[in-house]
Amino acid sequence: MASSPAGSLDLYAGYSELLVQSALVRCEQHGNILGARPHLDSPKAIDALCGHLRAVEGQRLVILAIDREMQVEAIHEASLGRAEADEWKIRHVAKISLLIDAPAVIVVESRPDAMPKPSKRDQQIAKTMTKAIRAIGLELVDYVIIGRSGYASLGGKPRSPA
Repeated sequence: MASSPAGSLDLYAGYSELLVQSALVRCEQHGNILGARPHLDSPKAIDALCGHLRAVEGQRLVILAIDREMQVEAIHEASLGRAEADEWKIRHVAKISLLIDAPAVIVVESRPDAMPKPSKRDQQIAKTMTKAIRAIGLELVDYVIIGRSGYASLGGKPRSPA
């Protein structure tokens, strides 16, 4: 247990190093500053929004919360420590989807050193994630992999959530 400096607040009984802090940025709060929110009606539009991930070190998982008009409500980005974190991805997407409270999400996974061609494993993850998201009353509209040489969509053309 870590000790807190004299006179400071003792957060979580001295275990504040275990605290995971998260920030969600919601576009609707910044509409006047940012202008119109991104409209994600195709995998190409998703790539245009998240294409910068090609230049980022390491693998990333991005959850795009979208409204019924396919406009971005919030963006959440997480680092992936290892490629075999499939169960973590599914749990994390479900958790963040509930926290963001949007009717649907688009998941983007970056693989800066790889071709974006989806594997059988990717297809299974997307299928399992779709079921998990549906079980909590939300919809996974698309799962896009962005690689060094382009992008691939496991869901085809995104459509408005039901």
